[in-house]
Amino acid sequence: MNRDSSIGAAAVLVVEEEPIILDMISEELTRKGFLVLEAETGEAALSMIESDQRVDVLFTDTRLPGKLNGWQLAQAARENHPEIPVVYVSGFVIEGQAAAVPGSTILKKPYRLSAVVETIRILIHNRRSAQRLWSYEGLIEAPALQHRQDR
Repeated sequence: MNRDSSIGAAAVLVVEEEPIILDMISEELTRKGFLVLEAETGEAALSMIESDQRVDVLFTDTRLPGKLNGWQLAQAARENHPEIPVVYVSGFVIEGQAAAVPGSTILKKPYRLSAVVETIRILIHNRRSAQRLWSYEGLIEAPALQHRQDR
């Protein structure tokens, strides 16, 4: 097992309607030391976020079955948890880019699993750094990744 002690046991909610892709991402994140939660719809994911379940990062496809797409899911998640890092994945980034929540990251399909892991690690690190800076400085926030595309 290739665990990274800098991420602790961060909980990543993976929202993906394709079971093969969901399994592939979940297995890789688990192998890298993350606690993985899975949902196939925006509604199921939002239910987990609104429960007592800990979610440190939201990783969501932008196109989901049901009433909530990934953009809407992230907006709803941020209403209750304004600090939650969001990673969007899409083959159609241009159409919804304006709907992205501030400080989020977009990975364009196709992407490498290593890019998923790296992006989540950076977001977790930035969030923890921002929390430390906030407690020490009162005003400083660490920047989040912006619209990353792995080639």
